[in-house]
Amino acid sequence: MQFIKCKSFSYYWGKCKNEVDGMAIPLLFLAAAAVSAWGVRKGKNAYNMNQMAEQIKAKSEETVKEFEAKISRDIKAAEESLETLGRRKQEIYEHSLKDFVNAFNRISNIEVTEHHFFESMQMVQESMDSIEKSISESDEVKTLITSGVAGALGAFGAYSAMNVLSVTGVASAGAATAGAGTVATSAGIGAMGSIGTGIAGAALTSGLTIVASALIAPALGIYGKVAETKAGMRLNEAYKHKFQSDEKIEEMKIKQTSCRALKLQADLYARLLGTINSYFWYRVKQLDKALDQYGTDAATLPQNVIDLAMILVAMARTLNTLLSTNLVNNKGNIEVDSKRVYDKTVKSWPALRDTCCAISC
Repeated sequence: MQFIKCKSFSYYWGKCKNEVDGMAIPLLFLAAAAVSAWGVRKGKNAYNMNQMAEQIKAKSEETVKEFEAKISRDIKAAEESLETLGRRKQEIYEHSLKDFVNAFNRISNIEVTEHHFFESMQMVQESMDSIEKSISESDEVKTLITSGVAGALGAFGAYSAMNVLSVTGVASAGAATAGAGTVATSAGIGAMGSIGTGIAGAALTSGLTIVASALIAPALGIYGKVAETKAGMRLNEAYKHKFQSDEKIEEMKIKQTSCRALKLQADLYARLLGTINSYFWYRVKQLDKALDQYGTDAATLPQNVIDLAMILVAMARTLNTLLSTNLVNNKGNIEVDSKRVYDKTVKSWPALRDTCCAISC
């Protein structure tokens, strides 16, 4: 059996092959152009997202820095007020209360069975013991202050002498209670250029053949997509950074409010202590002069001198209560009891003062 060679098959096959080969290069070029354009768009999107990420992070960091500057001023103001209060407390303990204790202890044979201010001598003695104990503790705090222990004066403004001595190491009360804290900042995101555009430009000027350009085209798309993906991640990180910055600012706002409240409370206490002390110190000097004039035996003292001594014990106790009240609790918040003590003293002080004014020595 003979096989007949079919020339028509070879003919048509070759013809079809040539037609396909003739179309391959233009089709490849069109595909490359499409992929290149796609890559360029991706690169442009990446550039825009990087720019947005930069702006978001820069704005959030600027906002945090501005707020940090504000709260730093509030912290400093609160610390200064606490130091002023601490200094005033130290002066009252060092002079007025010590002078009063010395004057009162000059009186001998004093007995109180019933009085306007105290029902028994035991109540008087308990008040005196408490005052003398506070003076002793304040002397120890004074040693810390004069020794240059950082924050000792401010801590004395915020806490009682006993509390200052009970902590290990004296920290600045203002910083401990209203520290602003800092927000960690990261380096800015560098702007990425359009990678797809850069590669496409290089391909056009390098004299590459159409086939070579077609081979590079997939790389353009890949690089553009990678750039866009990375830019998207950076943009997400920028939004995350903004969210964290906003949270930090809210925390700092709370601390700022605490700082301002603490400053106000310290200023109110310092003013009230100053008002009471100026009158108290003057009357202590009067008691001293009366004892110089009439002697120190309670049995021979006029009743008005005994009355003055008793009301001065009440005033000293009021002063000591103010001096021993903590403005800040262990958690660093304003001590609620400090406002109660302040309000009670403001209400009771005029009656004490007026009663004392009625006593002439």
